[in-house]
Amino acid sequence: MLPTGPRPWPWIGNQSLIRGLNSGSSRTLKHLTRYGDIATIWLSRSPILVINSPRAAHELLHSMSSKTSDRPITVHHRAKLLPWSLVLAPYGEQFHRLRKIYHHLLGQQGAMIFRRWSEEETLFMFKSLAERPDQAHFECDRHAFNVTMRVIYGVRYGTEGDQRVRDTFQLWETMFCYFLPGSLIFDYFPSMLKLPPWLQPWMWIFRGLKRRERGLHLRHLRRIEDHYLQSKKKSTPISGTPFAMQLLRMTDGMNIGEQAIIDVLSMLLGAGADTISCFMQQFLKAMAVNPKAAVAAQAEIDSVVGAKRLPNWEDNPNLPYVRALIKEVHRWAPFAAAGIPHSTTEDITYGDYVISKGTVLLPNIPSIMRNQERYVEPDRFDPARFLNDGSDSATSAHNPDWSKRDHVHFGWGRRLCPGVYAADICIFVAVTRVLWSFDIQPHPGIQVRMEDVSDGLLKKPLPFRLQINSRGPGYDEIVAQQLEMCSTANKE
Repeated sequence: MLPTGPRPWPWIGNQSLIRGLNSGSSRTLKHLTRYGDIATIWLSRSPILVINSPRAAHELLHSMSSKTSDRPITVHHRAKLLPWSLVLAPYGEQFHRLRKIYHHLLGQQGAMIFRRWSEEETLFMFKSLAERPDQAHFECDRHAFNVTMRVIYGVRYGTEGDQRVRDTFQLWETMFCYFLPGSLIFDYFPSMLKLPPWLQPWMWIFRGLKRRERGLHLRHLRRIEDHYLQSKKKSTPISGTPFAMQLLRMTDGMNIGEQAIIDVLSMLLGAGADTISCFMQQFLKAMAVNPKAAVAAQAEIDSVVGAKRLPNWEDNPNLPYVRALIKEVHRWAPFAAAGIPHSTTEDITYGDYVISKGTVLLPNIPSIMRNQERYVEPDRFDPARFLNDGSDSATSAHNPDWSKRDHVHFGWGRRLCPGVYAADICIFVAVTRVLWSFDIQPHPGIQVRMEDVSDGLLKKPLPFRLQINSRGPGYDEIVAQQLEMCSTANKE
């Protein structure tokens, strides 16, 4: 027996609801919560269990993660096109192999490389925001892109590379759309996967997207490969070197081709840059519509850091309100609607329900993060709810008590995002420095609408305009001094 849900149509199932989930429709998301902690919808003749509560999500995706960490069969086909993508990899040998690689690069020690580049790239972002505050949306993209590029390849893109950055984010938006259930026709008619490859149009789409992505990475990787071959016989420490170099050393002798290396680095770049950018865009809008929270955070930063220096990662333990504000932005303004679907590897029992092997489990992220059982007044933006929560995102995600978890942006269980430590560093550095440097307000005559987001895997905010003003000449002078001192990395 499965949980209840809206009645499906013959053959096509709940197609309109699935489109609503993929587009992040608040109406669809709220409608599904009427059926309780879990609702059943149908993709053609296959059930999808939509998880609406943090309790059910924790019990199914965390406590039972050894049995619920697979991907659906139709995602397996996507994984064949991107076999070195951790996000799409079926639960099994390849998944464990990839997770080991990502954890080596992005573990607590490896993630510290993000600190240097995050702190440096904020200076370039501030200079651009001061010159063109109406371009804040794009400056978040460029900031996140450059931080991640410097970590992976040791290069950054100046203003002359703006179009390349825009093209890359557009590529990711298109590519990530196809990760969602119901986004391709074979999700409804799996028998179409038996057609010859030349009769499968989605194959042409994926190959075209992969060619474009390969073009971005190839020249940078070739440069790193040249350096690697030159220094192969030297005992150079791995720590602190670009991720591409570390990956070449890790996989030396493993018979892994160049395309596999590119696929791993592509996922690092795309998942890292796009999520950090989405968060920063949502953060700016959230501060514009919640000015009291911004002022409270600035007061804390002023009392701890002062006006004579920029905040840095070492200030993290001494800024509990800022940490709480970041958690609340994650919760109140999520940049994902339906998470990437999980699938069961065997029959499981949950309460009175028997969930068959291969059943799709889809977390309803906005509803989970506005659950009244977990959060008091969940529609209100209130960082104070997290003031006594000193845990980082990874520690919170592993808390055995579901009611103590802060937010669910980084997933659950064995599918927890391996970049969680890096994301915490990048976001804290950028948020504290933006609040230290700028006052953020709505642009006169323009309403700030949190719901204005794109469709797709990530609900990326649409371009917006805000009034972003320097907090004073003294702050500008310190930023200028730091920018002058910073070594300019390779530019494209």
